[in-house]
Amino acid sequence: MHTNRPSVLRRRLVTSRDGGFTLLEVIVGLVIFLLVAAALVPVLITGAVASQTAKLSTGAKNLTTKQLDSMRSVPFHVAAQNGPFVDVLDEYYVNSSATSITIPTTGGTGKYVASGMVPGQSSNSAYYLVTFSSSSSPNPLPSGYTQSVYTQFLSPNSTGGSTPTGDVVLTPPANYNNNNPTVSQTDSPVSTIIGVTVVTTYVIKGKPHSYKVFTELSDTGHDSPLVVAEAGTEALHVSSSAFDGTGLDAVFGEIGQDATLSHESTAYDSVLNAGFTRSDPAGITSFTPLYEGKNSLTALPNSTSGTNGSSSLCAITALGPSCGGSDCGWGWVGPTSYSDLGATVASAQPRVPQDAEPSGATTFTFSGNGNGGSCGGVGFTNVLPGSPAMNPSLFGASNSQPIVTLKDAPSSSTLMSGSAKVDTPALTFNASGGIANPVVSSANITYSKPVYIFPGLSFVNAPQLPDGSDSNKALLAIKFSSAVSISCNAQSPNAIASYTGTIYVWEQASSSGSGAYQSIPFSFNSGSPTSLPQPGSITVTWSGGSPVSLSRYLASWATGNIVQQQPADGVTGSNDGVHTIPAALSVVTQPTLTDSTGAVDPDTGVVAQVGSVSCVSEDFR
Repeated sequence: MHTNRPSVLRRRLVTSRDGGFTLLEVIVGLVIFLLVAAALVPVLITGAVASQTAKLSTGAKNLTTKQLDSMRSVPFHVAAQNGPFVDVLDEYYVNSSATSITIPTTGGTGKYVASGMVPGQSSNSAYYLVTFSSSSSPNPLPSGYTQSVYTQFLSPNSTGGSTPTGDVVLTPPANYNNNNPTVSQTDSPVSTIIGVTVVTTYVIKGKPHSYKVFTELSDTGHDSPLVVAEAGTEALHVSSSAFDGTGLDAVFGEIGQDATLSHESTAYDSVLNAGFTRSDPAGITSFTPLYEGKNSLTALPNSTSGTNGSSSLCAITALGPSCGGSDCGWGWVGPTSYSDLGATVASAQPRVPQDAEPSGATTFTFSGNGNGGSCGGVGFTNVLPGSPAMNPSLFGASNSQPIVTLKDAPSSSTLMSGSAKVDTPALTFNASGGIANPVVSSANITYSKPVYIFPGLSFVNAPQLPDGSDSNKALLAIKFSSAVSISCNAQSPNAIASYTGTIYVWEQASSSGSGAYQSIPFSFNSGSPTSLPQPGSITVTWSGGSPVSLSRYLASWATGNIVQQQPADGVTGSNDGVHTIPAALSVVTQPTLTDSTGAVDPDTGVVAQVGSVSCVSEDFR
């Protein structure tokens, strides 16, 4: 018994030392937890709002593309006396009556407007308006979206008109009725070309935002196309909202080409070097093509020879375009130019541009202006006159700096350039029975200067990037080492696409360190694109002894893959279909501004999409 007493004593001592936390320890722990939670909740909320904004914006783009694809999928016009065939005018330019009607095949609500303003146009004109909502049947939109489709008859090969392509709008006769075969000629369209403006609107926290596209459709016959070839570029697309709910959208370096062969040949070529769209809180939009180049629609046997053009430094202020002066506005661009804009039909085969083979291509070029960088080479900000302060979470940022920009360079230096071409040669065969000269299309964008995100930050103290180029004291510098390119061949079901580059990210690993740019390489070669690290894993600076991660500035970032749409004949796996890289790199920032009360405005995040290319090459002969 005596030998067991020490063991019992030891157990009692151990038990007495395991007494749990004191009240003071519990209180201190709870206070620390509440402080950390209070700091993290606003960041999580604003990040979620920014991601939702990007999701809604992408949805609007997809709905707009879907609408245009559906309009292209039906014949331009089938005379009513030929039977109950549905054409695009049956659904989108029914008559010349101002009485609203429900269009049975689409569920849209349509009416004729004799004189009104179409978004993106400079004067009143005649159009037919069809609207869609979530209650439209049989084709309802997703909840939260509405869509307006403005259709106009255009005069072929006209200039000096109010549309973005410079065409003149035609007014149908008073008795025009596309569904009435009983009255002579009332079913006949007044033109074989229509201009279509699609505006898809969505609401974020009670404020309307919209995505708008203008295109032209022509009468190419009622049979299925034998050949379809398209190519396009969009070098930079930036969008956001200002503090007052104004929607801001800027597009730089856009080429659009289309060559189609059915019972006739048509070819289309366009360049939009820089275009700016502003939507006020009431949903009214205005479009400013800073320099658009020309648009050419060609049908056999006509053709347009290649043309060149250029523009000088201009900015888009709160009041409109300003070419000269010190006000850089919310969007700006230095000198731009285009070349070889035109199309031809040779031996019944459409070519875009007119010398597509072997080496011809429609191009755009952005050049430095050598003005010392007062406005930069290309830039965008959502700061308008009267804007409140920057989001205080964005340490070191200033509303006197752009949010997205290409650093200016000496005069005539190239900032970025792009090209596109399509070719539809006559059908010939080689000795083994294969097609010797297939339908091809291609597009590429070259960036000679980095794209900066959040330039001019006060805590960035390195004047140069690791490769020796100017950093502009930017949080991010996106530098491509190869072109963003894509090519399609009608004899291959897959497109060939590639890009390579490096993201330079400012990083300060410790509170006592000076910081330096870290290199994050990214690439894509028709496989899987490089995955980027989570923004929250990178510390960019310190505040009050606490790390500030990249997630304070970015809600998300991602590299882009190829997206394939359905081929023109609707048969999965047939030929090629539409291949697109929506963006080689997309960046969504956290909200950048406060509202009038000093609270962070969740609608003021900026979406930047860099390097979008697309192509189509289909041959059903």
